[in-house]
Parts: sequence; C-alpha cells; structure tokens
Amino acid sequence: MKHKFYVKDCPEDDVVHTWIRKQTDLQYYMDNMKPVNTDKKFLSFTQPNIDLLKVQQSCESAFEKFGFFGFLNIYGSEMFRDETYGGLSLVYNPNYKFQKNIEPNAQTLGYPRNNMDLDFVIENLDIWKSIMVAELDKHFWRRCTKYGKHNAFKYAHEHKAITDEQLKMLLEKYKDEKNIKEFIIKNTYQDSWSFNHLTDVINHEYLSEITKLFKRSFIRSRLAKLQQLDNDEVRKNVNDYMWHRDDSIFVEARINLSVTSPENAFGMELEGDDRYYLQPGKWYSWDTGITHRPFADKTKLTRTNLVYAVSPWFDYIKEEDAWVSNEFFGKKHPIDMFIEGDIVEGLEFIS
Repeated sequence: MKHKFYVKDCPEDDVVHTWIRKQTDLQYYMDNMKPVNTDKKFLSFTQPNIDLLKVQQSCESAFEKFGFFGFLNIYGSEMFRDETYGGLSLVYNPNYKFQKNIEPNAQTLGYPRNNMDLDFVIENLDIWKSIMVAELDKHFWRRCTKYGKHNAFKYAHEHKAITDEQLKMLLEKYKDEKNIKEFIIKNTYQDSWSFNHLTDVINHEYLSEITKLFKRSFIRSRLAKLQQLDNDEVRKNVNDYMWHRDDSIFVEARINLSVTSPENAFGMELEGDDRYYLQPGKWYSWDTGITHRPFADKTKLTRTNLVYAVSPWFDYIKEEDAWVSNEFFGKKHPIDMFIEGDIVEGLEFIS
C-alpha cells in the first residue's frame, strides 16, 4: 500500500516528515528495524568512478562564485554567523519562512533558535549533552520556541535529563522570555523535507556528475567547510560546541563525501562509539539521530565535505508538491539501502 501526502495539507505548527510519521507506521520501523548487512554504526564507502581532483576543484570554484555563509544561529535578539563552520546550500525551499533575509544558497546553514540566551549551550555543555543523549533536544527547542525558556528547562527535568539542582540553577540564571508570538515551524529550518529544490551549487561544474548518481529525493544538504581554527583554544571550543543530533536516518539519510581533510586532522565522533578520521575521496554515513560531532585534532587547517541528505522511504513529486512512499518503505533499512546501491549508484561498501 502506497502512502501519498500533499505538503499543502501539513499544518503550520508541524513539519512535513513528522506530520507524515504520525499518519504511518514509520515510527514503528524507526523503533524496531535493524540493518541486515552490518551492525556497525559508522560506515565508509568508495565510488570508483568519481574524480576526486575534479570534485575538489569544483568545490573551490563554487566558493569563489557563490560565496561562503557561516552557520547561522539566533538566540533571543542576537544573530551571528559562525566564522569556523559554514558553506553553501545544495538545496533550498521556495516557501522558506525566512527567504527575505536568507538567500537560497544559505538556507540549509542554520536557523533561528529564539527565546534562548546566546551562551546557553557554551555555558552548560554537560547539561546540553545530557539533553541530547536522552534524545530530548528536538522537543526541548520546540518547547523553548513555543512556550519559553523555563518550560523547556522543566521539560528536560521532568524527563530526568537534568537534576533538581541543575533545574534550580537554570531557572535562576536565565530570565524566562518569549520573543515569538506565533508558533510556526512548517517551512523553517526544522522542516527538512521542504528543502527539496536544487540550487545551482549542486550542479556546479563536476558536482553535477555526483548529483546524477543519487536515486532518492534530496532534502536538507550542503557543501560544508570547517576552517579558521587558529589555535588550540578555538579548536577545543569548536569541538565542545559541535555535539548535536540531526533527524533519524529513516527520515534524513545522510552521506558525506570527504573532499579535503589533511591526514589525522579532522574526523567524526559518535556517542558511545568511536572517533573516525576522514579520508578525501571516501564517503561516510551513520544514523545522524545519534548524538555526534565533527572534531578537529589540528589547528590552522581546513576540511571540506559534501553533505548529501535524502528521504529514503518517500519520494518527492515536484509537480504535485507531494511525497509518496516507495518500494523500500517498511522493507529495507536505510543503511542496507546505502550498502545495496539503492541511494547512490556505484557505491562500494568498505566497512
């Protein structure tokens, strides 16, 4: 049985993939399905037909032509773009809520997190990591946006992610504020599946050869660069701050192509797993719903990745602005889809 959903029917206070999840068995499979080809959390691949030098040259010329956008964060009334992490969007949403302020080539590089102080994460890294490990972070931000800071703190406490003492400290330290008058998350950064139109960047020069390899619908994707780690203090701060969770692999199946990464300089670390150094030319995938972070072990170097994301079980019909389930829905784990070539043509599994 195929499922079909029209974006116009999704309510304003929800995002498309969550709205669809609530109306299907998707959550059941997210909770119970396991891959059959491997039990490893971090997977590496090659694609022998890709010319790495041409990829590197095209990425560099893309930055020269389209610019560089630091990752955007908005806390309360403060907005800033990160100087160390950013890049270019490979996809965009023509109905993006903030399109008057953010151009298509920057839409997948950050989003407003209103009602929270700028330094909350930096000043409370242990608390923030506990919230992520408990997989409460998505609801934490949603409650913060909808109801204010104190409601979010109490939510984390109710679910035992923070202690009584930590709750007391947070309530005393951070004034309860609510800057957002209307709660709308459809067509915002959280609405991953609405970033489904291709920017010029994704087909820039040789990058178009990679785009042709994908068999599933693109969603929130980017060309990403980590740079300007000028000293060990900056490097350490960036490493500490980078812990985060994205959507589950069942709704946002990501694969990273390492474009540039000096030896033993940059890598990826997964909570409860290991640290993995990146090698240019290799592709990497994992369930980004697991708490993870990119890390840097050396200063004054640059790392570039092509971060591709697709919807594994639903395909986008542009003419109808609709999502329809495909033959893999409930049948094959997204990790097995990567390994068996159902997402990227010619991908060869290494380990």
